Amino acid sequence: MKKNKKKGIVYVVVAMDTEGPIVNKKKPEVISKWSDTKKLILKITNKRFRSKFLDSKNSSLIFSWFILTLTGFKTNPYKRPMEYHKNFDFYLKNFKKNFNINNDGIYWHYHQPSKSGIGNEWSRDWFASNEYINILNKLITERNFFPCCFRAGGRIEDNNLSHWLEEFFPFDFSNCSGKINWNRIESDGKRLIEVADWSKASRVWQGYNPNYQNYQNRGSMKRFIFRCIDLKSPVYRLKESDIIEAFELADKGQNSLLSVFEHDRRFSLIENLEEFLLKLNNVSKKYKGIKFIYSNAQNAALKTIGLKEKKAPKFKFIKANDNRLMIKSDSDIFGSRPYVCLKKKSNITELPVNKIGVNMWLTPKFKKKDKIEIFAVANNSSGHNKVQKYIYNSK
Repeated sequence: MKKNKKKGIVYVVVAMDTEGPIVNKKKPEVISKWSDTKKLILKITNKRFRSKFLDSKNSSLIFSWFILTLTGFKTNPYKRPMEYHKNFDFYLKNFKKNFNINNDGIYWHYHQPSKSGIGNEWSRDWFASNEYINILNKLITERNFFPCCFRAGGRIEDNNLSHWLEEFFPFDFSNCSGKINWNRIESDGKRLIEVADWSKASRVWQGYNPNYQNYQNRGSMKRFIFRCIDLKSPVYRLKESDIIEAFELADKGQNSLLSVFEHDRRFSLIENLEEFLLKLNNVSKKYKGIKFIYSNAQNAALKTIGLKEKKAPKFKFIKANDNRLMIKSDSDIFGSRPYVCLKKKSNITELPVNKIGVNMWLTPKFKKKDKIEIFAVANNSSGHNKVQKYIYNSK
């Protein structure tokens, strides 16, 4: 190893795709009851487990929880939790205090429904469904939540999804590039590369800005895509060489972001995590001058990129004379517009807004005598946001 005056740091992100129990008699290794999910998460989030493998600062394990809302399907063959907020409420009701104390992050995981509507089939066509809008509308208006980090369900991303993400979310942890057999046949009979293609994406343990024409190539878009690979699955199994690559970057004086993911539905979760953490510690001993630090996805992204944290944008709502509403931000936002939605009684819809100046947007005209709730939220470049509500009354 070459000796450098200044070494980089390896930031370690352990991402959890929280999808809940699945009833599949052909797969006894899969958790089928919420009670078993709760027991498993209690085990990996308790102080004893978190502290079993400390990082270079003697700090305990940090998780990044990418929470799934699985809705928009016609059938549910494996009895997945297909209700709005089902997974979100389970995790925050049972573990919110634990997550906050340990600096865990809460983010968004999304599976795009296929046109068939079958509850175990995901689509690569971003226009096959707009269920993601319904989910975000409800998370914003009913749970006061808007994510800054995203993970694509089934690893599936395309240019259309990439363009949409560019409007709102600064950090994307969907890239699973690596020495993968992209021609392996999936359960639907298709080759993996036909379902989820990251075969040409960067394998460097650092984020990249995607290209507008091809999300796998480097370009000039603002969003950062980070590599996040399978801990242990039929698609890929993390190797020690993957970890070494992250430490080699740090040895050259560059910060790296080593990110892996697992699911909350596997009984083997603890075993898989321990195997990874043991490999991580073994590699670390070979690079004595290099620190590795556990971090949530957002903080790791900021440290790796070198971005400073900024306070969440605050909005001012100004009623115009023509039954419109002007929305003004006190600081720059990440995308070209804030995410705005309208709630009228039980009906929630996304509200398009037009930019009319620096950090200023205008809504469409509202109907006379309308009394509605307007919600606005936007990430800034560091991923901070705050949902704000305004009661609009045309009188």
